[in-house]
Amino acid sequence: RSDGLPAEQIRSILISRDGTLWIGTERGGLHRYDGRRFIRVPLGTGEGESTVRCLLENSEGSIWAGTDGGLKLISHGDVRTFTRKDGLLSDPVWALAQSPNGDLWIGTRLGGLSRMSGGVIESYGRERGLPDPTVLTILGNKDGSLWLGTDGGGLVRFRDNRFEVLPAASGFLNDIVRCVFEDREGS
Repeated sequence: RSDGLPAEQIRSILISRDGTLWIGTERGGLHRYDGRRFIRVPLGTGEGESTVRCLLENSEGSIWAGTDGGLKLISHGDVRTFTRKDGLLSDPVWALAQSPNGDLWIGTRLGGLSRMSGGVIESYGRERGLPDPTVLTILGNKDGSLWLGTDGGGLVRFRDNRFEVLPAASGFLNDIVRCVFEDREGS
């Protein structure tokens, strides 16, 4: 804590294209490192704003932060918040990914998967075939599919607006998937 980082639990780390180190913490907010010290990035004062679970830099160089209080867009010093009022099915955002076409994919706690395209949010929950409403991780791979790790629904592939579940019976120890990685061969 002598370095200026006020929280001990780090939830997310991002190094942006300009070399800035961004750190999202549990109940300590979002911080950027300027080479000497950590500087807190104000995200708002609402409930859940201080837990930053995921970070993503978009193709324009803006930073997206998933918090327990909604999705934050940090651009040129301004912060914009997206919540249920804007079309998310749940405010806690736990995973982010960007498609090559610029669409932002948003994994939420208890609200499923959402896509933001051109400022419009479309959501995909249980009613559209998602087996578990909590998306812990998202990976977009080379074939255009999204791979979702869920909190009880296993590993899920989303392609052509359809969900395909690879449950624990496929060889996994259980149906909780926290991380998905694509190797050089695309597997």
